[in-house]
Amino acid sequence: MTEVSEILMSVLSTIRVPRPGDRVHKDECAFSFSSPESEGGLYVCMNSFLGYGSKYVDRHHAKTGQKAYLHITRTRKTQKEEDLNSGSGDPPKKKPTRLAIGIEGGFDVEQEQYDEEFKVVLFPGRQEVTLDDLASIATRALPVSPFIPSCPLARGGKYSGGCVL
Repeated sequence: MTEVSEILMSVLSTIRVPRPGDRVHKDECAFSFSSPESEGGLYVCMNSFLGYGSKYVDRHHAKTGQKAYLHITRTRKTQKEEDLNSGSGDPPKKKPTRLAIGIEGGFDVEQEQYDEEFKVVLFPGRQEVTLDDLASIATRALPVSPFIPSCPLARGGKYSGGCVL
């Protein structure tokens, strides 16, 4: 863990926080149609905020020397058993009485549910740092203020990002 924190501290100067006018391209690769749902996920550069598929992230690292990327993977949640039992030819559960979408009496719109996973990946070597690892590094590196009553760390809780000075 100390090795990861040392690497993160060395890379920290190249990481930018997006400003209100910055666009973060986290939905699709800049060079291909890769997305977080694609095999390998999507890597977002933490300096330029451009997204790269797994085939193009190595090229970007070699060209720019950027070491820190946010790796986003998204997998579709499994359907409920009752949805699996109904065949594709079955009529909808409730027959619509209005020509409307998403309101009572209209067609039911079920949005697809996804499980998202976020990691910071450090190049070269693709060393992965999970959000739990980042939270534990932050709690060890930053002092906790016992004077802030809403601070869960002052009460022995988990780091939430809002109470560290």
